[in-house]
Amino acid sequence: MGGATVYLVCIPGLLASVLTSYSLFFRHADLLNVNLAVYFLPIISMIVTLILIHKTVNFEKRARLRPHFWIDGHDRLQFPHRACH
Repeated sequence: MGGATVYLVCIPGLLASVLTSYSLFFRHADLLNVNLAVYFLPIISMIVTLILIHKTVNFEKRARLRPHFWIDGHDRLQFPHRACH
């Protein structure tokens, strides 16, 4: 559930960040006259959600249990054994 929440919040947040940066730096748009739901709400919700997840998930404990938890499917990978010459 946590991983899906991060993706559902971060993808629109990052796209809104790119849109806001583009509008500010390249189009020189006045950000006071833009739609707040399109430009700022995804960024704010991304920041708030990431802060809440950071406060509720104990990353140190999770890292000790499974050191490669940040790579999905790591436990299913099979590496070929190399012969020593």
